[in-house]
Amino acid sequence: MCGIAGTVIADGSGAPAPGPEKHEGNGRHAVFAWTFNGNGQYTPPGQVADYKTLSGETSPVSAGKPVAVGAKPIMLEAAN
Repeated sequence: MCGIAGTVIADGSGAPAPGPEKHEGNGRHAVFAWTFNGNGQYTPPGQVADYKTLSGETSPVSAGKPVAVGAKPIMLEAAN
């Protein structure tokens, strides 16, 4: 277990909330983040190395730094 846990979705207030962990075919752990109400921010755990958008773009994630989330999910991937 890499320590990443939770699909991050929005609760009624638009703030991200945790859910089940996902595993990719390449063996990396990942969580998904989005909100139902506008835009928000999510600070992923330190094991997250990058995130991918629905269009396939990849961006690095810095430990302890929040990432923007909105109505379109992003996939946050662990470095493992």
